[in-house]
Amino acid sequence: MNEPYSRYVELQIRVVADQKESLLFELGQIVMACGFSLVRQRMAESNEGVSLNFAVRGPETSMLELEDRIATHRRVRSYESMMHEVAAPAPPRGGAPMPRVAPQYTPAPSYAPPAAYPAPQAPQEMPLNGRAAEFGNRMAAPRPSYDRSRLEILLPKLAADYPQILPRLVLLEQEIPPAEHDSVLRYVGNRVGTWVYKRDFALGARLGLHDAVRHIALPAVRQLLPADIEDDGLRLKASPFCGNGQHGRTCHFFSGFFEGLINTSRADAPARVEETHCRNSGASYCVFTFSE
Repeated sequence: MNEPYSRYVELQIRVVADQKESLLFELGQIVMACGFSLVRQRMAESNEGVSLNFAVRGPETSMLELEDRIATHRRVRSYESMMHEVAAPAPPRGGAPMPRVAPQYTPAPSYAPPAAYPAPQAPQEMPLNGRAAEFGNRMAAPRPSYDRSRLEILLPKLAADYPQILPRLVLLEQEIPPAEHDSVLRYVGNRVGTWVYKRDFALGARLGLHDAVRHIALPAVRQLLPADIEDDGLRLKASPFCGNGQHGRTCHFFSGFFEGLINTSRADAPARVEETHCRNSGASYCVFTFSE
């Protein structure tokens, strides 16, 4: 029996790069490798750099791969996208399934943007884009099984409301099945952290892990709630994910948030983030440690 067809989507994508030579060709190769087709495109120069707006259409099952590969491409300085559902193409005669491209690819070796992303405020419709490409043995951000379409609706709202996002995240936690708290909230945190890094810290030089925690992770999280650094790690004093009736470590959003912030600028092995103490387990602070 033939497999059911994937839901088809159309993505409206805008990227900013420094140079236009071969930009469309390089991104078009990614589009085709992910099983998408290029519908239309428009390129223009602005104060930000070269702005490429294009639309692609293809299976929703390959959308995450496409977004991550374009967002982490070495020439892409900023990335925005909007998704629309479209009708799937008619199956070929004879009932044979539509061919699908296997998601095999080699990620770009470096991600650090070559220049600053100048906009200080989040556009109203700017989605947050995760970092799922692997560098060497890099692990991808966890993929949630929770309804992805609901997350994609939420992420642009977080961008528009940032940094006043914790109330929305607490409501999200309440509607997620407890077994999926870790994967879903860590995934959302990773995408938010990646976006915050690109918005606020892309201009800086690459830092070692210790300096990145002090000069990127700490000032970024202080936009959300009080935090400081001690010998045992980065401490949060009032995480809203504690005291919710659960037991154990529950600040999964912040684990993903720190991973997105720290690892977006790293081209080698990723840093590992672990919540070693949690107020939900009786500790005085929620403590996060970072290791290579």
